[in-house]
Amino acid sequence: MRLSGAAFRLGGKGMAAIGAARCSNCGAGLADNAKVCISCGTHIGSGLNVKTIQKAKTAGKFGQGMVIAGTTAVVGGALWAWLAVVCNVEIGYLAIGLGFINAIVLVAVTQETSFRVAIACCALAVLSLFVGKALTMHYLVDKQFTKHVMGDESLMHGLVANKMGTAREFSPEVQTIYDKWLEVDDDEIPEKVSAEVVPRYNRMSEAEREELAEPMVAVFLSQVGLGTRLGAVLGFYDILWVILAIGAAYKVGSGASA
Repeated sequence: MRLSGAAFRLGGKGMAAIGAARCSNCGAGLADNAKVCISCGTHIGSGLNVKTIQKAKTAGKFGQGMVIAGTTAVVGGALWAWLAVVCNVEIGYLAIGLGFINAIVLVAVTQETSFRVAIACCALAVLSLFVGKALTMHYLVDKQFTKHVMGDESLMHGLVANKMGTAREFSPEVQTIYDKWLEVDDDEIPEKVSAEVVPRYNRMSEAEREELAEPMVAVFLSQVGLGTRLGAVLGFYDILWVILAIGAAYKVGSGASA
């Protein structure tokens, strides 16, 4: 079969153009205006593989998303704790909302829904709830224990006696009795010391009594681990809200939830 001159010239020109340049990675022929090798995906100008570039961009977005969503998780947990303290009650539905919002932020930044994003969303939900619960516990447990100490008058009288004795506020005779009392192992306050302590205690305002009790509370709580304190305030519904929040986060991150 004879080809027309035009067809032969066109075919010859095309074949020559493809064979003139070669991919530096796989050696495949390239068109004159090729930007990427269609055989292996190597970018002609930089020599980098397009798939590698895309993975790097994806990894960058994921890292950026974790930073932004992580910040959102911490702030959200702090706001949840603030509401719990102000309202004196923990609103469980907000826990689910935190898991959902953190997942939405991560998906929006990364533009990705996958298993790894879903797991990251679950971790963010746990982080947010942990921050909220820890802050709530820190405030409420301190306050509750302070009230407990303030409700024990004999204990408060002892704290007042220590305050007055350290500041040398007793009368000379009672100060001597107080100093000797410190040298013996006796929890009962001497009668004459108590006679000066009780009137002083009765004149104290609620704020002054709380200020007096706080150092003792701080010393006690410093000896109790965070895990023990969390375990003391966690209940069935706390665990339920955590499970629901993780479930909501996973559905968003995996793309199972619209």
